[in-house]
Amino acid sequence: MKMNLAEWMFFDTWKFLNLMQNGIQICNLGSSPGKFGFDYAGQKLHGANLASSPQSLAMDFKILRRYREFLSENAFVLIPLCPFSCIRTPYREPSHYWKYYPVLPPQEIPFYSEETHREICRFLSSLDDGHTEYPSDPLLAFDGTPGENEMKQSAQQLISGWKREFSMQDFSEKFSEDNLSAFRETAKLLHSLLDYCRNEHLRPALVLMPASHYFQDVFTPEFRRKYIDHFLEEACSGNTPVLDYWDHPDFHSDDCFLNALMLNKKGRKLLTEHVLADLAVKYPDPYHAQQEELRTYYKTISVRNTPLPFNPLKKQMTDFIEKNPALSPM
Repeated sequence: MKMNLAEWMFFDTWKFLNLMQNGIQICNLGSSPGKFGFDYAGQKLHGANLASSPQSLAMDFKILRRYREFLSENAFVLIPLCPFSCIRTPYREPSHYWKYYPVLPPQEIPFYSEETHREICRFLSSLDDGHTEYPSDPLLAFDGTPGENEMKQSAQQLISGWKREFSMQDFSEKFSEDNLSAFRETAKLLHSLLDYCRNEHLRPALVLMPASHYFQDVFTPEFRRKYIDHFLEEACSGNTPVLDYWDHPDFHSDDCFLNALMLNKKGRKLLTEHVLADLAVKYPDPYHAQQEELRTYYKTISVRNTPLPFNPLKKQMTDFIEKNPALSPM
């Protein structure tokens, strides 16, 4: 199917709809590094990548609550931590939240507009051909690696973008009042998310995502203490596992990366395998107790290729229009 620019905006929407399946045993949240960081295909656990590009921690929490009904008891919830997760605030552009309209209830969508909801439903319904599967982001299939110059350039672009976003000249400088406020609020939010997981009998784990060596002059030990370690001290109780791949030697090679920060297909598979192995150590008894059951399960069903019993996008649009007949496009 040929895609135009508007359709590209909804790749993550289609992914969210495809993942509305019961029995999810592991999921991850996150922004672009999470979206391009995990691949559960071929694994024994039925996994769901609930990250999108971009996605704040506040929206992570909303997506997790939305998908709770599809998660198994004791499901793993991976929460990726990236270099500036501690001070990233919710996005202020209404268009950023368009992708959530077919997925979240209106009260959970910032800047919600009924008119926008109607237009999104009309647009997506014009693309709907009756299939139960929707297209995925083609970048997820990319298994190559940019050249050294492109990697250096992407690192510099990201560094410049972070400095603009957080109004910094140097990452070692003292937090501004705005960034300090964001740090405290984000720590509280992460603490609440972890409490929610435990109250819902889910098993959370924080994942320090790998970054390429092109950031080695920026992501110093001092940087890590300020932006990662201190944040974890503020946000987490001691019983939440932290899976640390920040400077893991397996990710020192360029051939794992899509750009200086995000993993390619090879890197995603490698990180997912590391995570599953480390979860077996952090949560030994429940994880190992499930293995025989999972082996039987995966012999009889292919989770990736199981058709959905209904078209979730069409059902969502139908339900919305039935509740709001004045907004019907007809």
